[in-house]
Amino acid sequence: MTELKSRPQFKDLINDVSNSFRELTIHDRIGYSPSIGADIDTGSKDTLKARVAIAALTGLVFAAERARNAATLAQSWRNFNVGATAAMYNYSTGRFGYLDGYNVKPSKEGGLNLHAEQIALSKGRSNSLNRLVGIAIYADPNDEDSNPNRLNTLPPCDRCINMMTSAPEVDDRTLILGTNQDLSLCELYTFGSLTGKESAFFKLPAFSLKNDSDLEIYDKEIQPIAMSKIFRLFGLT
Repeated sequence: MTELKSRPQFKDLINDVSNSFRELTIHDRIGYSPSIGADIDTGSKDTLKARVAIAALTGLVFAAERARNAATLAQSWRNFNVGATAAMYNYSTGRFGYLDGYNVKPSKEGGLNLHAEQIALSKGRSNSLNRLVGIAIYADPNDEDSNPNRLNTLPPCDRCINMMTSAPEVDDRTLILGTNQDLSLCELYTFGSLTGKESAFFKLPAFSLKNDSDLEIYDKEIQPIAMSKIFRLFGLT
């Protein structure tokens, strides 16, 4: 308990784990998916958004490891640690970032209660990133209190779904990557899949990101299917 009391308060959490930002050049953006074709200056908004989604799709594989590292900083009275890494973008400035968050609930009796997704999204907002393209969520799916339906990976809880539904940075095409503790079981789907929007329904079969051979399978078999689904979500096929 002494360690928990010494942890930073919410105002400090925004800087408690490292984040990554970069400016995306026109060449970068076109490179996300050359098959889409149109130059960034003449392409539609949906074309740009699809390219950014493709970039986030690739980055979410690495964001899963960031989310696992972020979870080590969680403050949970029952040792239920969650990490989240949000891939966020600003279409006006071309700035892209990965923002890490973790859950904070040091006491069972109330008080501070922050969720990993909430912190990650808030950090992006504070850095003027206005679109949540995708988010990787790391948690133990074997936790019975958080997963009474015994799902393969933990989706955002009802509180986070409500928070994301009202957040201007989120829409039905936001990608969600759920993982188990060793990344041997991962699921990729859209926020629309959680909220029942058929037009944005996108869910892939479970896959693994545990080792190098799994990553090769993901690159060759899973990612192309996901890209095709993203194109359809944005009306580009």
